[in-house]
Amino acid sequence: MIMLSMNSWFKYFLIVLSLFLLSPVAVWPQTSAGPEKIAADYSEGLSLIVDRNIYLSGERIWFYADLFSNTDKLLSKTIYVELYSKDNSVQKKFSVEHGDCQGFIEIPEGINSGGYLLRAYTNYQKNFLPEQFAHQVLFILNPRKGIRKNGQHNISGAVLNNNVKKDSSFLPNTYAATLQAGHNSINRVAIDSAKGHYRIMLEPHNSNHTFNDLLLVVRNAQFKVALREQVQNAEIEIPRKILSSGINYFMLLKKTEPLITGVVFEKGSRVLSLKLDTEKTTYEPREKVKISFPANLSERHRQKAVVSVVRKATVFNVTDTAFVFKLMALNPHLLNDYQHIFPGFPALPDRYLKLAVQNHVDALIDQPSFINKIAHNSIEYLPEIYDLSISGHLEKQHDSVDLNDRTVYLSLFGENPQFHVYKTRDDGSFIFNIENSAGIHDLYLTTDPHKSGNVKIRVRNDFSGDFYPDKIPMLIDTSYRQLLEEMYLAFQLQRQFNTGDSTISKKFDVLPSIGRLAEVVELKDYVELPTMLEVLKEITPNVFVRKRDGKQKLFVFDEKRDFMYNEPLVLLDNLPVLNDETVFALDPAQVERINVIPAPYYVGDHKFNGVISVQTRTNDFGGAEFNGNSVFLQYTTYSPAAEFVQKLPEKHHLPYFSNLLFWQVADFGNVQKSFVAPDNEGAYEVIMRFSQRLNDNVFWGKKSFLIQK
Repeated sequence: MIMLSMNSWFKYFLIVLSLFLLSPVAVWPQTSAGPEKIAADYSEGLSLIVDRNIYLSGERIWFYADLFSNTDKLLSKTIYVELYSKDNSVQKKFSVEHGDCQGFIEIPEGINSGGYLLRAYTNYQKNFLPEQFAHQVLFILNPRKGIRKNGQHNISGAVLNNNVKKDSSFLPNTYAATLQAGHNSINRVAIDSAKGHYRIMLEPHNSNHTFNDLLLVVRNAQFKVALREQVQNAEIEIPRKILSSGINYFMLLKKTEPLITGVVFEKGSRVLSLKLDTEKTTYEPREKVKISFPANLSERHRQKAVVSVVRKATVFNVTDTAFVFKLMALNPHLLNDYQHIFPGFPALPDRYLKLAVQNHVDALIDQPSFINKIAHNSIEYLPEIYDLSISGHLEKQHDSVDLNDRTVYLSLFGENPQFHVYKTRDDGSFIFNIENSAGIHDLYLTTDPHKSGNVKIRVRNDFSGDFYPDKIPMLIDTSYRQLLEEMYLAFQLQRQFNTGDSTISKKFDVLPSIGRLAEVVELKDYVELPTMLEVLKEITPNVFVRKRDGKQKLFVFDEKRDFMYNEPLVLLDNLPVLNDETVFALDPAQVERINVIPAPYYVGDHKFNGVISVQTRTNDFGGAEFNGNSVFLQYTTYSPAAEFVQKLPEKHHLPYFSNLLFWQVADFGNVQKSFVAPDNEGAYEVIMRFSQRLNDNVFWGKKSFLIQK
């Protein structure tokens, strides 16, 4: 299959529009602006909401991700979602439509019990630090691996000593800390706050030393450069107005060497309560439960909100406050998401907030790549404006020629195959778009060794490799035993009787195949010939085999233009064949059909002199061997987006048990929803959440009710 391919990042709209109108298959660029322009003008953010915080292995984590930017236009069309701890990880990709996406992640059956982080980000956000990603804290119990004894989840240690010593960095209403890199020109660094600005004071070892050769870099909580200037003296001022709510950064560099790294935390987001209601406080099993939402918010507050109905105590409760405060001090990269992870909780006390800021500076110093990102204003990852991207570079071997402008071919084969072409940039790098694809696919990348020399193809991991050491201890202990036993029973019955939830998943449109333009030869319609050379010569229309430079070569003849084309694109089960002898060596008995396009054919803005596509009956490409400049790998494309639909038993006498009764992304225009109460009795909670994009306020409401006979 031939499909759209991105082959140039920096085209103007008019050129792209012309290509689209004039060519049968056109390419759209990743972006019409250079990286420096994007770095200066554009930022993205995510909010992430989950149905609850406590799960069993094998259950689904339902999530909603809301993507927003500082402009009217969102660029990224893909969100990466990861469930991880130090021992386990699950990675998925989801397509963004109209700025958001919803779906689920299946928790593996064999996962270890413990505390986990769920995080979401875009390709563009990988240019920044993990604290710019969206996070949620989850606790997962594997019933086969037991639970801790009551009280063993407590967090302790010297790092959380109640007597946090006072530091010159910690002044009233100031949450800032610095660490220096041991440069011998600086004896001490102090940070002070005054009206409207922070003041950093450098004390040199030598009183005659001046600091007019230092560079100050300040980044706000969105990781945008807020200030970049040369320092003229030992007292530096950072205006607070250039900072934003959350974790801000500043750094002093001597040439390119970081001397001082600092963090300033600015408070900002608030949690605003929502009033939810149910008709009654107690319902019988199988009774319809109606819930009503607030309808009195002003128009500027109205946007999508997420409503979930879950077992009580499976969402963080204020009784966990002491645990949460300590968890935040140990995981300061979650500070930006505190109100989103723990809505309804008290503000983090000064003692823990200051300790978290200090711990975060310590964590930054231990990550040289993070320090480098703060210091240098570079954009390596561009927004994925057309579905997923695969990027990498060619690596020179001893006999390689210049790697610039070398053709790289990519084939996604199997169901709904795709084919792409890219000309490498100056540094030998490449990038492809993979469109309208779901699940895990086999992927093939290759270059022509006769033109690019012997090279290795290096493919970049599309998930972020940036992590802080997570310190999420297990909250669940034996005090949760009754709840966990009831959850486990409900989960087993849900599986046994196939109830709980069903999903409506988006299906991607299948891209048109090459067959729509090709002449097709089905070999079963012809007398068997002993060799592929004879098949191509005798029964394949507009294909010719001629000798050139002592070797047999394939040509196609364009009858309309009365022109013979050499070096057509040759595909074998959608994989590019760069040596015609590979096709000649095939056994005709293993070939099902041949498609021919005897005319110029465009893949993006790359022109081919016609196409000869051979389809075999085998799973091994007819036993063909491919050149050494190739790599096969498995590639994860999209997980289909899904919506929760409550699923009741097909027969009324069968049991209906579920730990999640309702999950929906709702508009405020519809102020009432309903669902059916399950057979498992107990306390449940209706929870509604959404974030206000304009000022990062978090709206949150909760209503409890009982189900009992």
